Amino acid sequence: MSATEAQSPLDAARKLAPQIRSCADEIEAARELPRPLFEALADAGLFHLALPRALGCPELDLPTYIQVIEELGKADASTAWTVNQGAIFATYAARMPRHVARSIWIDTPRSVVANSPAPSATAVVVPGGYRVTGRQGFSTGCRHAAWVAAHAQVVENGRLRLEADGQPERRYFFVPVAEAELPDTWHVRGMRG
Repeated sequence: MSATEAQSPLDAARKLAPQIRSCADEIEAARELPRPLFEALADAGLFHLALPRALGCPELDLPTYIQVIEELGKADASTAWTVNQGAIFATYAARMPRHVARSIWIDTPRSVVANSPAPSATAVVVPGGYRVTGRQGFSTGCRHAAWVAAHAQVVENGRLRLEADGQPERRYFFVPVAEAELPDTWHVRGMRG
């Protein structure tokens, strides 16, 4: 176990605070976390706070999780937001087969999944799986993500596939970021990182 793994997530957040504060202007100008800061946060396990214990991760209780994010926010709100978005989406690992979750979050070094909540993509049923196309909205932390979770409506035989309640079937499709195009659309006034 490394020294980073031995410290609590809250201690890790406190220890990283000076580095985070020193990057605030760069975060604002670049509109993303500097790579060395992202790596330090990832190496401290802060993007994996909510991953299940079954994967060997902390699965922090909510009050402790909030304390960690709050501590990061004291140093820089954009950094806290980015870590929170990556960490909280990792709860999806509990909803999928363990081997799939492990391949996404554990087997990929410094793995973070970027996502977009709106189902703006389309997943067409094809032999052996799906063909996912579409343009997602912005996705916090996408420049450092290993995976993109494309939120899509499923189309089969040219029609939306419906759930039992009559609503369109929607799924997240996990795509290696190398197979996705990330257009530069993040031009906002606040929380730029």
